[in-house]
Amino acid sequence: MDAHHYHAFLEKYAAGRHTEAEHLAFRQWLLHATPAQLEEVLDCYEALQRHHLPQHPAPAAVAALEARLNALAPTPAPAVARRPMRWLSVAAMVALLLVAGAAYWLQSARPTPAVAYRQQHTAAGQRARLVLADGSVVHLNGNSTLSYPTTFEGNTREVQLRGEAYFEVAKDPAHPFIIHSGRLRTRVVGTSFNVYAYPHARQQEVTVLTGKVVVQDSASTRAVTLRPAQKAVLAASALTVEPAPTPAQSIAWQQGRLVFDQTTLPEIVDKLGQRYGVRITLNSEQLLRCRLTVEFGQEPLTDALEILSALTGSTYTLQEQHVILQGTGC
Repeated sequence: MDAHHYHAFLEKYAAGRHTEAEHLAFRQWLLHATPAQLEEVLDCYEALQRHHLPQHPAPAAVAALEARLNALAPTPAPAVARRPMRWLSVAAMVALLLVAGAAYWLQSARPTPAVAYRQQHTAAGQRARLVLADGSVVHLNGNSTLSYPTTFEGNTREVQLRGEAYFEVAKDPAHPFIIHSGRLRTRVVGTSFNVYAYPHARQQEVTVLTGKVVVQDSASTRAVTLRPAQKAVLAASALTVEPAPTPAQSIAWQQGRLVFDQTTLPEIVDKLGQRYGVRITLNSEQLLRCRLTVEFGQEPLTDALEILSALTGSTYTLQEQHVILQGTGC
């Protein structure tokens, strides 16, 4: 490599336009460069970096780099008078010799900007629609909170959910989309699915409408893969996969409906309680075993409770935000 070639490489490197092959060739050449050649290259790079790399490395990093250069560079002949290398040039050139490169040292010296997060909260009975920075769309159900970054940085796109939301994730295989919701960690690339993850619900669910989803229980590390018309259920400390023959029912809440098909009564009262912002207690084992096929619309809480009472042969009492359903069961 002659002066013309390494000068061209250094111009590319300082501007961040070099290739990995060019970088490797230059590093190999540096291993065998004479002291005079090193001085010449240092002078060249020092001039270029003033325009492209104005930030200086931290002193501690420079000291380590100088020590590495002293070990690598050949000892000059007595007849060659070498001027002292300036510390900035030393740092830059040795960083070129190392795998990380000068840009790494200079960038690491800068403080990493904090990622800004936003939070969207809905009260009971409210809904919200959000479009995230990557184009993904989130429909947030009532009494729910979504925390998300204003821009996605790094190799993944990650958000936090408390409550229920339907996700339409923009496809980006290089940056998986991850939802953290209680113990559940849902990982996707580009698909649509519903996450039901209220903190006090008897069970949490992820129902897939399109694409493929991987759901993991952070407590047990068990993971399951879901495809359309399947759902993951976390209940009683166990993560299982169940069929969801009509997965669109899981997002009927977007139209103000709750649709249940041979669903257990505990699951029904959980979702009714989230909708109306109340706690519903079943006071008998028989009620816990009930399964119902029923649909609720926009009716008031008392009307919904009357429907449940008629279907289960039970009665209810309402005290402030607490409902007690009692009876002999279905």
